[in-house]
Amino acid sequence: MNAPPPQVMVAFNHDLDASQLLTISAHFERLAAADAGTASEEVPARLSISSANLRVLMIWPLRALSVGHYRLVMDAISSDQISDIGGQLIVLGAPDTRGESVISTFDIEATP
Repeated sequence: MNAPPPQVMVAFNHDLDASQLLTISAHFERLAAADAGTASEEVPARLSISSANLRVLMIWPLRALSVGHYRLVMDAISSDQISDIGGQLIVLGAPDTRGESVISTFDIEATP
């Protein structure tokens, strides 16, 4: 990316159960280096299910992300699973060494 994202969208194959968002929290981690798993900064995030598409989880950083290598993480204190409206469990990401679920990694580059 050549600009900080205002939000990240994560799409699923099933409509999500919005009532479970109260138990889920997430943050963005700025990594010390692109190939390292050490976070140099954490940016809290706000979650919501899109009103236009119940299969989309919207995630907003609570402050602008600067240039760097990031990963989106579901917090360890949260459940790493939510369910769809039919009760089927949905795994949100692969666990890291601290037991948090990593959803995605991405880079923000300076605009030339």
